Amino acid sequence: ITTWNLRSMYIGKLKVVINEMTENNIKILGVSETRWSEQGLFTTNESFTVVYSGRPDGKRDNGVGLIIKKQTAKAMLGYNPLNNRIIMCTFKSPCNLTIMQVYSPTTSAKDDMINDFYEAIIPNSDITVIIRDWTAMVGKRNQKSDSIGIHGLGVIKEHDERLEEFCKTNSLVITNTMFAQHPRRLYTWISPDSKT
Repeated sequence: ITTWNLRSMYIGKLKVVINEMTENNIKILGVSETRWSEQGLFTTNESFTVVYSGRPDGKRDNGVGLIIKKQTAKAMLGYNPLNNRIIMCTFKSPCNLTIMQVYSPTTSAKDDMINDFYEAIIPNSDITVIIRDWTAMVGKRNQKSDSIGIHGLGVIKEHDERLEEFCKTNSLVITNTMFAQHPRRLYTWISPDSKT
């Protein structure tokens, strides 16, 4: 299970994404910033299931989705496209597993929008995995907490503290901060000027 900020998924890019999934044996890929409108589900020529959620008004802004390998898709019980920033998919397992792909509002978003976003992703009673593009950094730390390990990235800012508080409140763990990784594996997006 992994995530990828696509910065838009136009014609032809889906094929590239599926090739990457196959090459790296990725069973579930959460994608953000697809810029697809509407919501739906389809199966690709390569037998991958794609569920997606964009803006209902047809505008191509934000957008999230899950691309699921055929064998894994057989366990899919259903999906819920909440909005153009959140999509959930539930899979049958001994304890049902809900995978949620989210694309967090940026720091310039209004507080109401950010609060609504966090309220919408509060985990249910299933085992929940949130794959994300949080647009937040949790910072490199000297000691780990229950929610965040020492292998974060950058310096935590006021906006980013909301993510930490959300994780603590909902007993979630930011797993990629628990393990030492190549620096490139610590972020999902880099600005065109490479400063962010």
